[in-house]
Amino acid sequence: MARLATNADPLGMFKGKKTDYNEELKRWKKEQAALCKREASLRNSREGYSSNSVMTMFLIFLTFAIVAIMLYAIYLFVHVTRISDMAGVHVTPVFKKAANLANSHGVSKEFAERGAGYGDWILFKNNKFSLMYPEGWDIKESDGITLRQFNSRDKNAFDSLSMAMSFGELKNPDRLALKEALQENGRNVSEAMREEEIRGKKTYSSNNIILENGLHARGIYWVFDDRIFFAETVKYNKESDHPEETCEKIIDSIRFY
Repeated sequence: MARLATNADPLGMFKGKKTDYNEELKRWKKEQAALCKREASLRNSREGYSSNSVMTMFLIFLTFAIVAIMLYAIYLFVHVTRISDMAGVHVTPVFKKAANLANSHGVSKEFAERGAGYGDWILFKNNKFSLMYPEGWDIKESDGITLRQFNSRDKNAFDSLSMAMSFGELKNPDRLALKEALQENGRNVSEAMREEEIRGKKTYSSNNIILENGLHARGIYWVFDDRIFFAETVKYNKESDHPEETCEKIIDSIRFY
């Protein structure tokens, strides 16, 4: 009887094994779900890292671009405001050319109308007059302008000034005779002045004008009622190899407004 009862219940043992199988299956599914979550988390982390790397590179590039633009703007500002002349700051020729082009106020039509022979000369213009000058000359503005040519442009040593040409207006409210008006404005005329004509306008010139600072200059003067426009050239050494033709072309390019 006891043996029969024992052998007669195999189903209970089978069901117990089936229950263990279901538990193992559930456990396996949980492990697979947890594994998928970990893989998804790792994948998201890698994608996030990649995105952050791209953003970091972009920010670095943007920073360098902003710095480069600011440096370029500072170079232009230094030259346009003439700080370079006071502080001895070196401004490269490229930046100087850009600043000079900015000074020309975009008057390309007038530039073209100056005629042949001026090549890559630079046009200066304000509300009173304009003129053209060779590339490579320094220009300083105050009430008028001064063009300066150097014998040497070696930035490792002091430059040797060759010549300077100054242009501007002298006031003559009492409409004095030219010689007296020049004396009133610190010029001493030691010889008779020659009357000439430049581009249809009467001028008076002298090769021996003594300026207020004691320098000797060649002066050309245009008389306009209560004002006198001047073009004065000072040579600082006899060895100046700058041709007179260049000075004449600068003076010939003058236009009044």
